[in-house]
Amino acid sequence: MSLPELTEKGTSTRQIPLAKFIDNVESFIGSSNPDQVQEKMQELHSKYNFMFSNLRRQREATFVKLPDLKSALQSVQQLRAKQEAANGEDVQLYYQLSDNLYAKAAVPKTDMVTLWLGANCCLEYTLDEAETLLNKNYKAAKDLIDSLESDLNLIREQMTTTEVNIARVHNWAVMKRNAEKAEAAKSASSKE
Repeated sequence: MSLPELTEKGTSTRQIPLAKFIDNVESFIGSSNPDQVQEKMQELHSKYNFMFSNLRRQREATFVKLPDLKSALQSVQQLRAKQEAANGEDVQLYYQLSDNLYAKAAVPKTDMVTLWLGANCCLEYTLDEAETLLNKNYKAAKDLIDSLESDLNLIREQMTTTEVNIARVHNWAVMKRNAEKAEAAKSASSKE
């Protein structure tokens, strides 16, 4: 019994294999050792658990980025709106120095902003380019979170199916052993 016999080809974007539900345990196991089949199912369950942990970690890391992207986008939009209202004069803005400390600044009319890209890298963009880039990144992050959520739900279903299969194989093996013991006891008592 191998793992491919326990799964089907997945249809998700990440090609997550789908766990097969075992309708007839006896015909599925056949001449295989039930303990080995159960061991392979436990291995499959562990792999699903590993995938689930990685995708959840990725979703959380992406989710943490959303407020920063939204804040940067709102800052660019606010700068544009204030500059349009100021009619060419300096714009008075408050900017964050640390968590609870803000400073006031007079910003001359400009059509350029600098965006922090990470990894000690900043680039200067026009307001239009910055807004387009931030909108694109925000939408991509939201789409990624939705995709990850969908895949996490799929993995949860596969884990449940695998757990049910493990329980069914275990119960079948116990019933088979009990039947064998009863048969052995019956044949031993008939010999006496």
